[in-house]
Amino acid sequence: MPAWFSAFAEAHLLLAAVVYVLFRAIAVVVSPVPGLLLDLPAISIFGWGPAFVLAEIGIMIGAMTAFAIGRLFRERAIARFAFLRKVREWEMTLPPSERFVSWVVLRLPNSPAFDYISYAAGLTDCSPTLFFWSTLIGNVPFILTFFVLAGVGSSFGPWATWVMPLSFVGVVTVLSMRYAKAMRKRG
Repeated sequence: MPAWFSAFAEAHLLLAAVVYVLFRAIAVVVSPVPGLLLDLPAISIFGWGPAFVLAEIGIMIGAMTAFAIGRLFRERAIARFAFLRKVREWEMTLPPSERFVSWVVLRLPNSPAFDYISYAAGLTDCSPTLFFWSTLIGNVPFILTFFVLAGVGSSFGPWATWVMPLSFVGVVTVLSMRYAKAMRKRG
């Protein structure tokens, strides 16, 4: 990270935190923007613990925004895309007592596809409260592990700050792709 940026962030820590949360939220709403790449500089500025909390705030703001956008366009989107009807039908087969756990379980292996699931959830009958809590609980294990690995990696040098958490992301992505492929084969 450039020295001028670090100096600016340290001199204006509150402003840097607000900007980071805002950019982290935008990274969820604008799917191609890789939010995890914003996290590594934030870890070096704030430390892994505070950066984790700020990231989760931004992620949840972004997820709720994507959910609201999905909800706004729900009926038109469901009419056009067959897979969205299947998601809605799947949700309706669940007893109300199992919906929360089902959304959490859906979130856990799908962190790499997090942004898209937020929009898709808005297209279902999932309540905003259920979506918020299942998203938070389903997202924390992945993001916390990423931040801890980056924090541990920083003690080994700048290269490890990047290599350790990004290796973890790679492994999770490959496992998620295999899981999705297995699910498609099952039906």
